[in-house]
Amino acid sequence: MTRGSSGCSRRLTWAVGMSTALLVPPVCAQLSTGAGISPGRGWIITPTLTTSETYTDNVQLAPAGSQRTEWVTTVSPGVTVAATGARLRFNATYAPQLLYRANEETRSTFQTLAASGNAELVRQFLFVDTSANVGQTNTSIVGRQTNSNVNDTGNRTSVGTFSVSPFLRHKFGVDAEGVARYTYSAVSYSAAAGSTAAPPTNSHQTGISLGLTSGPAYKFYTWNVGYNRQTLSRAQVLGQNQDTTTQSITAGGRRLITYQVYLVSSLSYTKSDYQTTGAAANHGITSSYGLQWTPTPRTNLQATLGKSYYGDNRGLDFSHRSGRSVWSANYAETVSTTHSQFASPSAVSTASLLDPLFVSRFPDPAVREQAVKDYISQNGLPSSTTVSRNLLSEQIFLSKRLSASTGIMGVRNTVLASVFRQKSENQSVTTTASAAGDFAQSSSNTVTGANLNWSSRLSPVANANLSVSYSRNELPGIAGDRLDRTKFVQLGLTRRFARGQSGTLSFHKSQTDSNQSNASYTENAMTATLGLRY
Repeated sequence: MTRGSSGCSRRLTWAVGMSTALLVPPVCAQLSTGAGISPGRGWIITPTLTTSETYTDNVQLAPAGSQRTEWVTTVSPGVTVAATGARLRFNATYAPQLLYRANEETRSTFQTLAASGNAELVRQFLFVDTSANVGQTNTSIVGRQTNSNVNDTGNRTSVGTFSVSPFLRHKFGVDAEGVARYTYSAVSYSAAAGSTAAPPTNSHQTGISLGLTSGPAYKFYTWNVGYNRQTLSRAQVLGQNQDTTTQSITAGGRRLITYQVYLVSSLSYTKSDYQTTGAAANHGITSSYGLQWTPTPRTNLQATLGKSYYGDNRGLDFSHRSGRSVWSANYAETVSTTHSQFASPSAVSTASLLDPLFVSRFPDPAVREQAVKDYISQNGLPSSTTVSRNLLSEQIFLSKRLSASTGIMGVRNTVLASVFRQKSENQSVTTTASAAGDFAQSSSNTVTGANLNWSSRLSPVANANLSVSYSRNELPGIAGDRLDRTKFVQLGLTRRFARGQSGTLSFHKSQTDSNQSNASYTENAMTATLGLRY
């Protein structure tokens, strides 16, 4: 039996083609004029190959008494393409996963892609950003949860995203700068074979945004105004139109009180046309006021309070970095959709967390980006510091998310840690329960989690790794109140054999305890991995 997604494969090819087509013309022009690719830069293509063998005592994450052991072979050929020029940046990694499960004698193919780029089409005036991603996620938060395609849970969905955003930027002397942007984004879903939970319908979103911000002529008081209009279109559900249009007008200001303290404020009016539930509103005024403190160029703290049409409006943004550590904390309340969640993932990227620590040693952004990637690979660090549990739903919901993370990089040890709490509350009405996804089970859910990753350099060619995580998922209204707790521990040893060659041996234990019958399970697994980079 062969399982996979030909639909995702077609969308993957289309996304890569679109990304390349949008960005290659400027490169050709730059190469012909000699002005685009700087000395020592250009196109770099790196083939890769990763193979692994996993033994698991519970491949389906089934409850006690129903476990099934499995040997899973994974082969992942890949290629990384990077281009850096004076007016172009493009990075793409494509690495499909080919899985073979020996006991059940099945083969599966999963597509993975991460591509992004930006180009300056007309100097200091016309720009374009573009991205394409394909990956897998859990379909339902009440299903069996896994972060690996090795587990055959019947709760996996392939998600493909693509976006392109051309924009104009113009400076009005020293008084102001204006930006006009158009954005098109698409999200498509393809449930894995045997999945018992249906993913949302495919969607695309178009939007325009106009913004004007104060220029350097304003010293003690800065301001900004903007207009935004977005239309989210989804495939019809039982023949009914699923389009939603949101418009907003915003204005904000910042006033210097002392050398380090600012008074900040914002005011906006938002109007949407989705049908709301209960006392929820889809339009109104949002206001916020607060303080910003910047004691040093490396430290920033901003806290705000206010009111919104959906309730209280609170915000927190903190960041600090020292010579060998970075710290951040954030709290935000936003009306969101599944589409926007995948367009702007909430997981904290390890690369973005560590990037500030490499600024002093690698001022060039392109060189620094590669140095961060090499450091993550050599130390066996995860790609992100939190596990993102996106809601796959047709609904529009209010997201309240608090998160904090830190990265500490020592001479021999690197520690990454994060905590988060996210509450999602349904705001819109769906005509059918089948289209409501997880919100058909409960009108809200709260996920709380913590994650710790520790990498220790044992020798110039070997690292030991420890990963520990805990999550708590609360869903009121499912046979009373549902509560799931998941604990995960992984130990690993990574060794570099030669240039571009490395191997990893790891063991992990995962345990989920639930107050619902047949929803608790435990897994123990051992994995040996060999990676080649040519």
